Amino acid sequence: MLALDIITQEVIKKADWHTSQSLLNNALKEENQKFVRNDFSVTVTGHSLGGWLAQICTLLSKYPKFHPVGPRGIWSFPNGKSIDMNQPYDLHCVAFDSPGASTVLNRLELVSKVSAWLVGRKRDVQDALNTLDITVYLSNRNPVNMCGDHVGKVEKIDVMSGGSVREKMNPFASHSMERILSYFKLHTNHS
Repeated sequence: MLALDIITQEVIKKADWHTSQSLLNNALKEENQKFVRNDFSVTVTGHSLGGWLAQICTLLSKYPKFHPVGPRGIWSFPNGKSIDMNQPYDLHCVAFDSPGASTVLNRLELVSKVSAWLVGRKRDVQDALNTLDITVYLSNRNPVNMCGDHVGKVEKIDVMSGGSVREKMNPFASHSMERILSYFKLHTNHS
């Protein structure tokens, strides 16, 4: 379904869960009973499908009006914290070797335009996409990261430079999170 850019209720629920967990982790650090926006930076991240979901929740968090099933309300947690899911939260997103999310994010515009037409409001997801703080790290070409067009700043990384000929022939070898982590360990300035 991901390769066909099909949006389902299950996909949206997973994106909502991803978003709420990211916000909740930071809300736990707050002393009051409610998450206060813009007091600190929240970054959502993921590898492969998780990176794709992180990009969706970045859009839906900053622009809750694009949520295809309408208002989400206030989510309360057992620790007494609550998050108003209709309030915009400006998340940072770092995705690793994910499929491209451009088509599905633009499809949210189509879904939201239908509901916007029903309530008489116009929404433009393309303008919204240009304001998102998304960085996608793509390893060497593989069947996962070649699926779809990517959103945000795209950084290509060569995780196979030290791989054997046999490893390089495996179309999924570069998709390994271990290889991606090794790349960053080798290329990060530790000073």
